[in-house]
Amino acid sequence: MIKRIIMWLIFIAIIGWAALLYYSGYFIKIVITQQEMWPYTLVYEAYTGDYNTVGPVMDKLYNWLIDDVQIKTDKWFGIYYDDPAVVAKEQLRSDIGVIVDDQYSSELFRLQGKYAVKTRPKQQALVAEFPYQSQLSIIAGVMKVYPELNKYVIANNLQMREVMEIYDRTAKKIFYVMPIK
Repeated sequence: MIKRIIMWLIFIAIIGWAALLYYSGYFIKIVITQQEMWPYTLVYEAYTGDYNTVGPVMDKLYNWLIDDVQIKTDKWFGIYYDDPAVVAKEQLRSDIGVIVDDQYSSELFRLQGKYAVKTRPKQQALVAEFPYQSQLSIIAGVMKVYPELNKYVIANNLQMREVMEIYDRTAKKIFYVMPIK
């Protein structure tokens, strides 16, 4: 009887884990497209260190924008400049922040000094979309998208450059954007 209960519990745990992975997007097919990305204004903080520890930087910046400047946004981002397979964790470079809508352009001058502000122009880029359902989606996206992006870069004789991850809460998607020339 105990063995039967243990087997059922293991079965339920496996089904639950598979359902969570499915919900987080782990089983979707990754499609890489070349497209023109829109121009956007970034409010960010340069960060050096393990890419796995950028969450608090995003949270701090987001909360500051909401509380102190009354700028609302639903798009967070990370621009990751280095390959973690090549560069030591403590030396990984990134820009972490939020994308600010054009409606707040008059308030951007108040951000100068506390955080960096820059505009990214319209540009051609490789783009992959991934569902953004939970924190697990971020991990699953990294595991699924980057290998496909690397394959695409090699197959098309491109050079890997920085990758921008855009976390869009409204669209419930993560966009992986790699500018190309």
